[in-house]
Amino acid sequence: MAIAAGSGARLSLSVKTLGAGVVAERKATLAKVGETQKPQSELEAELARVKRELATVTIERDI
Repeated sequence: MAIAAGSGARLSLSVKTLGAGVVAERKATLAKVGETQKPQSELEAELARVKRELATVTIERDI
């Protein structure tokens, strides 16, 4: 569990998200993950990008 937590932190993913990806890979369904999600609008994609950037800058500031 500690390895997953460290890896998840380096990848900016929660342990549950990382675990779900590992389970999907073991079941050979990883390629199908996300197929049912609707495409993001440009505004949603920009908001997601800005949130990721803010998280990165916040971590860099704290270091």
